[in-house]
Amino acid sequence: MAARKRTLRDLLLAFREQLRQHAEAHGSEALTALESLVDAGCSVERLMYTVTAIRLAFQFEARVHGDPARMTSRRLRSLTEKTRWVAREWERELQSPFGKVVLEQAASCDPFSKEIEYLQLPQKLLSLAAEAKAIHRGSRRNRRPLYNDNLAALMEYVKLKTTTYHDSEVAELVWFATGQECDENTLRVSRAQHPRTHDRARLRVSEH
Repeated sequence: MAARKRTLRDLLLAFREQLRQHAEAHGSEALTALESLVDAGCSVERLMYTVTAIRLAFQFEARVHGDPARMTSRRLRSLTEKTRWVAREWERELQSPFGKVVLEQAASCDPFSKEIEYLQLPQKLLSLAAEAKAIHRGSRRNRRPLYNDNLAALMEYVKLKTTTYHDSEVAELVWFATGQECDENTLRVSRAQHPRTHDRARLRVSEH
């Protein structure tokens, strides 16, 4: 327990230092915004984790949108159809006498793998195809579902704890998380554009 507390304390110190550096480098009020929200009733740990989640979601979706060889619907359909076929063929073959010998030999050639891991390969292939479809569907027309989910979670958490959205302070933290300047109007527009996302976020934060 003591070690966990030390780790959390170190994380919070590092987080505050990053906010301070952002404020100095860009003239933001990131650190002041954090302390203001904490004084208003928010948990500094919850704010840190949510802001970090916003940063990771923003970076992840930026990579998807910035891919010069971006996945097209036709290419994705071809890939998933081929993946399903290969997965079904291997799943069936691994149950045959020949497949079991192949399985045993493959496992013996890799000291870090076991037969069960090879048996799971067909399902893992199907999981990859499912994730590819989900990411492609979510990112069409430059949408950012993960970012919007986490941004809504931050705004609704702040409102739950303080009774108001504190858009000015939240905007400073979003600027820190994304590297792109954010203002109060941007957050108000986001709430108006994504009402269902905020409904879900409101339910999640009220349950935790």
